[in-house]
Amino acid sequence: MNGCDNALVTRGQRFALDDRQRVELETLVARADAKPSHVRRAKVVLLAAQGLRNNEIADRLSLSVGQVSRIRHRFQEASLEGLADRPRGGRKDHAVPIEKKRLVLSIAESTPPVGRSRWTTRLIGARVGLCSATVAKVLRTARPGEERRSDAE
Repeated sequence: MNGCDNALVTRGQRFALDDRQRVELETLVARADAKPSHVRRAKVVLLAAQGLRNNEIADRLSLSVGQVSRIRHRFQEASLEGLADRPRGGRKDHAVPIEKKRLVLSIAESTPPVGRSRWTTRLIGARVGLCSATVAKVLRTARPGEERRSDAE
């Protein structure tokens, strides 16, 4: 590789994998508690720095060529920080506000509606604006270890 064995070549562009980066990546790969996704990305960069082509790296690590290409590009764009997990799509806030939790618990401990022998998760959910699964989760976490019957009628 023209005397620069730490060079990483992507689409004709060359950038160096310096000693600090190499040590950090090798340390990450060796850590037993490292996330597998981080280890996989570090291995891609280390193999690329050795001069392996995308298809060779993909074969060795059981990845697609596209995955290898994206990882190399992320490293080229943002160095080590580019290998970190990126935010995923979907709803971010799954937490139930404490006020709603208190309301669920107070309703569950109150007298059930006329014609009912007990509160169900569906009834409570309808009152507070939560689905029955969320109500059940609130009740389980509020009373760990206590067996509670929450029929979904």
